[in-house]
Amino acid sequence: MKLLCLCAVLVACGGDDQPPPADAANVGPTYDLSCLGNAPTSAPSPIHLAGTLADLTNVAAPVPVANTQVRVIADGGSQLASGTTDAQGDFSIDVPSGGQPVRAHLAADATGFAPARQFTSIPLDASFIQRGGMAAFQQSRVDAIASTLGVSRDAAKGSLEVCIADCALQPFAGAKLAISGEPQLAWAMAYGANMWMARDTTLTRPTNWVCSIAATVNVSSGSHTLTITSGSVTLGPFAFEIEAGTHSNLVVWPGLPVRF
Repeated sequence: MKLLCLCAVLVACGGDDQPPPADAANVGPTYDLSCLGNAPTSAPSPIHLAGTLADLTNVAAPVPVANTQVRVIADGGSQLASGTTDAQGDFSIDVPSGGQPVRAHLAADATGFAPARQFTSIPLDASFIQRGGMAAFQQSRVDAIASTLGVSRDAAKGSLEVCIADCALQPFAGAKLAISGEPQLAWAMAYGANMWMARDTTLTRPTNWVCSIAATVNVSSGSHTLTITSGSVTLGPFAFEIEAGTHSNLVVWPGLPVRF
């Protein structure tokens, strides 16, 4: 199984689960923006994606998700390629590229899980998939987010979880998030393993976290963009899709990181 401690780059590997102080989002983080605007100009042909689909409902104990189809969906909705996970949750997919960067996301509808969609702010990257894989969550995670926000889930809408890191793959604390056309949405911020706080800015990270995590529910189905601001820094807009009943993950960097 290829799953690493990064846990799909959506969760923390351990860390302090104590609630942060009231002013934790205003601690004046320093960001590495050296990759801002970096974008690939070419790609392998084909792009070989080899990763692991893992149940991260309990982030402290990832479990491989076997016998599940992982699909690669291009911007616009057409399926480019697919593969099926083995007993260890590993998948291997060759994506045609013609040598050009491919804008696409991963989709998996595992039995017993919220249908998962995984987007990134950069084109498909084999190194990221190999290191991070893809996350699947049981519906209980979405329910916990909704409970934190004090709302009931709308079955006609979807939920979104955002992982934000800087160019050094460090959390992007103190950021505010805005979804196009959805100004009324409230946000829950993760401050520990499966622990959430209703808040409008991302939190200063506990030890060993690899990104700042924010989530919301009842996002209207369709195409959206996400914009992230922190002080004078603005990232985005980043495109993603929401389908009814799905849980989408969006992983954001300022640009193509130098390393994964």
